Amino acid sequence: MDRIIKLLKNPQDSFNDILARKIKWLEIILFYSANGFVYMYLLFKYEGIINIESLSSTLATLVTMFIFGAIFGIILNFTLGFFIKLTGKLFGGINNLKSIYKVLAWAHFPSTIYAYLIIVNILLAKIISQNNNTLIILIGSFIIIIFSIIQLMLAVWEIFLIYKGLQMAQKLNVSKTILNYISSAILFGMIYHIFISPFI
Repeated sequence: MDRIIKLLKNPQDSFNDILARKIKWLEIILFYSANGFVYMYLLFKYEGIINIESLSSTLATLVTMFIFGAIFGIILNFTLGFFIKLTGKLFGGINNLKSIYKVLAWAHFPSTIYAYLIIVNILLAKIISQNNNTLIILIGSFIIIIFSIIQLMLAVWEIFLIYKGLQMAQKLNVSKTILNYISSAILFGMIYHIFISPFI
């Protein structure tokens, strides 16, 4: 809990602590999985395939998003971290792969909160869709709107943490950190569209 508060109030000190300790692979995998779950939710939402017609279909949707999201998140972040190391050489950065993985993992901490809100949002949408009580519908819709605003704030926080963490891990300036991440994301995007996207 102290690290979480520190991550919010003083991310620089928090990342210093994270970089100084040994890597914890289970922790890395859990954060990457949460990040993947968020991506999978956004994909399902974009494709319009979130099924909340019944309780069983709602739970099946959540389980499917979690399983495929975890797999995608782990592949995404391990691959992206490796590309960040490769492109970091072009920008003269320090390229310790474990350090990159550690800061990427903790930068995705907001995704864990986002993931909980997604579950609540879907369950609320399920309740609203099967309820004729106007008050319950209004309250539920209001909560979903509030959660959506919080999710937007979490996304902004996560982007900042990714930038700050990578800057500290690789000792690059602002522009080089941003360009390094964008270059790595483009590389992954190319691989995704060639090898992954056709099968989704």
